Amino acid sequence: MSDFQFIIDSHYCKNSSLLKIGIDFSFIINGNRFVTTQNHASVISGIVRDILITDESATEINISIPDNGSLEKSLNIFSIFLRNGYIKENIDLLTSETLYHIGVSIENEDFINQYINIMTISNITKDNIKSFINYSLKTHDFEKTSTFIASNLSHIGPSICSSLIQSVFDTIKD
Repeated sequence: MSDFQFIIDSHYCKNSSLLKIGIDFSFIINGNRFVTTQNHASVISGIVRDILITDESATEINISIPDNGSLEKSLNIFSIFLRNGYIKENIDLLTSETLYHIGVSIENEDFINQYINIMTISNITKDNIKSFINYSLKTHDFEKTSTFIASNLSHIGPSICSSLIQSVFDTIKD
């Protein structure tokens, strides 16, 4: 799969990462602990900001995200971002999807939007159609995926069609 640039370069995040005083706050993602300060955590995470408004003594948030095989790389990127307040890395579609899950879990629009932007500029192929199906189900943006499927139904194959139907069924059921 192609590599894409994942860039978050906010002066506000960079500046808040420089202030290393205050109460520690931990992001625990799938059992992996990442420590920063409450101040910096509230800058990069909407949910942490909301938690700290109601409970100033909170010191951690525990989240669980699905592992599609890119968890280690995604956690490394998150760690660098947490430490520096900015990040510039090459990532693939699967890593982008995992970073999206982190973004949704901590309410970080930069992590969410990078996934949407990458999926918007990416070309759908038979090899990455499952990533686009996942994207469509997460964002409810079905236009690009449905157009590709309609145009290439005979080339996609029964297993992907079955997976698509099951995914749609599961979404309706939820």
